Parts: sequence; C-alpha cells; structure tokens
Amino acid sequence: MGCIYFDILRILDDMYRIYIWYGFHLGIMLIIYMINLYVVSKYSLRNLRLYDIKGNKVNS
Repeated sequence: MGCIYFDILRILDDMYRIYIWYGFHLGIMLIIYMINLYVVSKYSLRNLRLYDIKGNKVNS
C-alpha cells in the first residue's frame, strides 16, 4: 500500500511540473498573441477608416 501511494505521489508531482511548464509557456504565447492582435487591429483600424460602421465607403 505504501509503495503504491508513493508511486501516485511521484506521478502527481511529475504531472504538476508538466502542468506548470506548459501553463507558463502557454501564458507567454497567449500574451504575445494578444499583443500581436492588438498591434494588428490598431494598424488595420487605421487603414479601415475609409469605411464606417455599416461598411459603406466614406467620402474622403
């Protein structure tokens, strides 16, 4: 019983480490993705000023 219990603890510890590692990297990737999205939307919005909300061309 004791051996099985320690094996489970060891497996849980490994899983915990993997989760932290993956979570850390996914978090960084998500932050980079959000920054890229923000920059792209900012630049595309500047270019899309020709159109109003309904999508009609604005006389400029």
